[in-house]
Amino acid sequence: MNISESNGVGVTVTSLTFTDYNQEDELIGTTILDAEEFFEWFETDYIPAFSTIQNGIVHSGTSVYSIVRVAGIDDNDNPVEATIRIDYLPE
Repeated sequence: MNISESNGVGVTVTSLTFTDYNQEDELIGTTILDAEEFFEWFETDYIPAFSTIQNGIVHSGTSVYSIVRVAGIDDNDNPVEATIRIDYLPE
């Protein structure tokens, strides 16, 4: 998984949330990583301006898609949030 900063202001990540759905669009689970858990996954909690951090997260399970939300505080002390939908290919 790659997470990029593209607005020119570094961000300290405070949480990462995966909300998983099945093919009937029913919620099947939510995983929330706080700042400490995020650091364990990515070995950092800071994304410098115009930079990308990454790790080797691999999806497993029965979800068809996830809504992924990243929240944090930018270098100007403003709260920031980004949300994306990830559709998984069938195995």
